[in-house]
Amino acid sequence: MRVLREVAVHGTIAGAAAALDFTPSAVSQQLAVLEREAGVALVDRGPSSVVLTEAGRTLVDHAEIVLAQLAKAEADLRSIGGLRSGRLRVGSFSSVAELTSRALHSFHMRYPDVELTVTESDTQDSLARIQRGELDVALVYIYDYAPLDVIQTIEIRELMRDPVVVAVPDTHPLAARASVSLTELTGEHWLVEGPGSVCQRLVQGACRKAGFEPKVHLASTTDYRIAQALVAAKIGIAFIPRLAQQAHAGVAYLTPDDPVGRTIAVAYRAGGRRSRAVTTMIDILQQTAARADPGHPQTHR
Repeated sequence: MRVLREVAVHGTIAGAAAALDFTPSAVSQQLAVLEREAGVALVDRGPSSVVLTEAGRTLVDHAEIVLAQLAKAEADLRSIGGLRSGRLRVGSFSSVAELTSRALHSFHMRYPDVELTVTESDTQDSLARIQRGELDVALVYIYDYAPLDVIQTIEIRELMRDPVVVAVPDTHPLAARASVSLTELTGEHWLVEGPGSVCQRLVQGACRKAGFEPKVHLASTTDYRIAQALVAAKIGIAFIPRLAQQAHAGVAYLTPDDPVGRTIAVAYRAGGRRSRAVTTMIDILQQTAARADPGHPQTHR
């Protein structure tokens, strides 16, 4: 179609060939192929010039539109590659809001023309959205004693450790302590999200390692703010990640002698060439998390 357009502009095979840096023979061959594909004659060849038929003129009109769209597509791809346009869809969860906001701010300040969208979702939902192509990257959590199922199409890159503390009512006999052995909490009622939840698996795994079976009290909430309010109301005690810890009247926080916690990581599609926006956001998240955790991130699937 580019050949046909140049023939229309220059009126000769030789003129079109010079404009395209082709040989006249190559231009003639391209026209012949295009006519076979179109099923109609596109040019009338004279002794010294070429004139487009009605079908040829019609096709040139369409060629102008098609070639303009191709040029726009190429320009758009260059812009996306240079982070001068495009979009990035990020998944996150409430207790890493500060980490997420700092990373998004850093990305936006560097690349203000990239459209950023943020979706709040838990880890399993985020992984499913990545698989369906609804998210590009997502912050996820991996609790001790509750490993993620391996998903071959998703890669997980660890960012930082987030230790948990034990939240107890400020009237608790151990409330004045800075740390605690979990064995000292035998007989306490632990608040957990629900049967089979990562919170319940964390509590059971840590307490069983300490040598006892915990008594769990189902709180039916994934909001750590509510969990801390329930602790203040003396309903039970709870593990609270440090990133979710808030100064709460009526609550004291104890550090377990045997450290336990969760890993904060970034998830994205495995394999293939990732967009520059995705790789840049991963790098920014690593840099942001490194300021809070001196450990070395690892990558696994």
